[in-house]
Amino acid sequence: MKSKRERILAAGRELFMKNGIQSTSMEQIAETVPVSKMTIYKYFQSKEGLLEQVVQQFAEDIYAKFRSTIDNAKDPLDALEKLTAFWEQDEISEVFMKDLADYPALVQKLMSYTQERFVPEAERLIFQGQQLGMLRKDISPHVLLVFMIGLKQYFMQPQVLQTLSELRSTSEQIYSIVYHGIIAPDYKKQ
Repeated sequence: MKSKRERILAAGRELFMKNGIQSTSMEQIAETVPVSKMTIYKYFQSKEGLLEQVVQQFAEDIYAKFRSTIDNAKDPLDALEKLTAFWEQDEISEVFMKDLADYPALVQKLMSYTQERFVPEAERLIFQGQQLGMLRKDISPHVLLVFMIGLKQYFMQPQVLQTLSELRSTSEQIYSIVYHGIIAPDYKKQ
């Protein structure tokens, strides 16, 4: 059985993703659990405190899925294909992403987490693909990831997020451009 804290986190995550951060009240979260608002404030001093923990938990869950995807792939190219599909069907909603842009410190924390956890793994994966002749060797794994992170940071800016009507479609197009641009020209998929 989940603890009260875990149930509050789960309800916060569900409602933030479904309704967005701005449209989710502490009252709604309390009703969903069900607990009193006082109980929520006992564990999380504010809505922002709860949001910070939801984002941290979400990042850790995504990292675990990311690792599992890499570990269960037959080769680096298979891992990249599965990771692309994984990012396209992630559980993060557009309304949540757009609202999250209003919390720059939290976005920065998320970007730092990405830099620390995902980047080294992704660099290794790209390097392995290059050594196996699957990916172009003339592209530095580090430069490619700096490019990808730069794109991610660009799209996380509030003024950019507000102008995108289809965040998922934009993401799919960018991943397609990058993915098809890094495959070695003479590599034939088995």
